[in-house]
Amino acid sequence: MKISESFQDRVSYLYDGWDPVTLLGNWAGVSMVGIDPFKYAPDNIQRIDIIGNHIDYFSRSKDGNGVTNLTKNIQCDLELDKAIERWYTLETKFKWYKPTRIIMITVVLIISIFSIYIFNGIAKPGTKITEAKLKSDLGKLGNGEVKVKNKYIGMVDDDFLKDKELKTIASQVENGSHYIQVSVQNKEDFSKPLEVRYGMRVWLYLSNHELPYPISVVKIYIDKKWVMDGQDLALIQREEFQQLYSEISKAEHMNDNEIIGKLTDLWIKKHNYQRRELK
Repeated sequence: MKISESFQDRVSYLYDGWDPVTLLGNWAGVSMVGIDPFKYAPDNIQRIDIIGNHIDYFSRSKDGNGVTNLTKNIQCDLELDKAIERWYTLETKFKWYKPTRIIMITVVLIISIFSIYIFNGIAKPGTKITEAKLKSDLGKLGNGEVKVKNKYIGMVDDDFLKDKELKTIASQVENGSHYIQVSVQNKEDFSKPLEVRYGMRVWLYLSNHELPYPISVVKIYIDKKWVMDGQDLALIQREEFQQLYSEISKAEHMNDNEIIGKLTDLWIKKHNYQRRELK
C-alpha cells in the first residue's frame, strides 16, 4: 500500500523477515532523480521476529524470552508514538522559538541603538554633566558647520589672565572658575564667522546643563589651515552671553539655531568683530 506523504510520519510498517506476504507490493514513485522505491513508504519501518505465520502477528504466542507477538507489535507502536511525540515537541518548540528569536533580536537591536544614542549623543538639557562628557559634547556641537580640532578646559588663574587677549576683561572674570578653549575650522565658506556661532552654541549648551564647575570664558580659535600662524580668536564671556541672551524676545518662540543666529549677530555688532587676514 502506498502511503500519502501527509500520513507517512503517522504510519508504522512492521514485518517478519520470513513472511513472504510482505514481499508483495511496493512504495515506489517518481521523484526528481528518477524512481524512488521508498517515495510512498511510511517513516517507521521495523523488522520483528514473530512466532508462526502471517496470520499470527497479533497472537499471544510467546518466543523463547516469553514475549508474545502482540507485545512486540505494541512495543514498536509505542516507540513510534514516542518518536511522533518527540517530533511534535521539537516542531512546537521551533515554531515558538523562531518568532520569539526574532522578537528578542529586535529588542536587543532597539536597546543597542538606544544605548548608542544615550552614550554617544549630546547630553539632554537639564542633566548634570561631567568634565569628560562636556569635552565629548564639545566635539559634537559643530552641527555640521565646523570641524573641532582641539578642546581644552583650564582653570582661570593669574597666569591665564596675563594673556594679552584677556587683560581687558581680567577684572570681569571670576578667579578660580574655568575656561573652555577650542580650535575649529569651517566646513563651509571660510568667510562666514562660524567660530562665533560655535561659541554661542557652546554657551547655550552650558546654560542648559548642570556643570561640574563654573565657566567664565569660552575661547574659540578659527584656523584656516591648521597652522599656528593662521589663527584668529573669538572670546565670549559668560556675562555678555547672559546679557545678549536676555535681549532676545522670548515671545518669538525661536528654535536653538535661530537663537544662536541672533546671539551671533548681536555679539559681532557689539564687538565690531572682523577677522584679520590669516596666513
